Amino acid sequence: MHTMNDMHAPPDEAEFSSHRSLMNVLGLLVDESIDANAELNRAHARRAKTIDDARQWCEFTYHLENALRSMGWSPKVTCRRVLESELAAALRVPERTMSRLIDESEALLHQLPGTYEALSRGVLSYRHAQVIIDQALSLPRESRIPFEDAVLADAETLTVSKFERRARRLRELTHPESIQSRRATATLDRSVELKPAHDGMSWLTAYVPCERAQAVYTRLGDIARGLQTADSRQQTRVARSHS
Repeated sequence: MHTMNDMHAPPDEAEFSSHRSLMNVLGLLVDESIDANAELNRAHARRAKTIDDARQWCEFTYHLENALRSMGWSPKVTCRRVLESELAAALRVPERTMSRLIDESEALLHQLPGTYEALSRGVLSYRHAQVIIDQALSLPRESRIPFEDAVLADAETLTVSKFERRARRLRELTHPESIQSRRATATLDRSVELKPAHDGMSWLTAYVPCERAQAVYTRLGDIARGLQTADSRQQTRVARSHS
């Protein structure tokens, strides 16, 4: 049992030395984690480079050979379909995911050089790079580099969620068109997607104006709460019938 004198006594030198050794080991492991993370970021940069090299080579060879149309597709479309299917199979990802990776790789190598350079140095994660790509490509081409220059420093210090909010706000300030004009254009791209999931479930995704999305969300919430209330009443009745 410790006394008050024990609590105020100087720490045992052996215990202090042991604690310091443990903290040193922890520090080394943290440093190793940082190095591994930087290596992963650099690997993502290399992947982007090789994917874009494959895209350019495919487009060049299909153009050079003046490839015949396949299933009514132009040589460029045929090349893209072949590239997506080959890379998707090799990397074991869905073709839709591969299509996005091809587009992101092209953007990094040819439109956002600062982002690619930071990724290559390992100081930027691929998720941060994706945020920059998503926001920058929604801007006119002449606004993309100024936007990239403005957000890169934050990308190296903020978490992905905080950085995404920061980048979105800056994108709104950077865009030369009014929100009314952009909304009118974006409304033309509205869509609904149904994606199968596990256990007899599906994901339903809709790209619609904000107020309609909020109305759908609120209505679905009301329906869900109503079903929960009905289930609760049913469970109460079943419990009473067995009592």
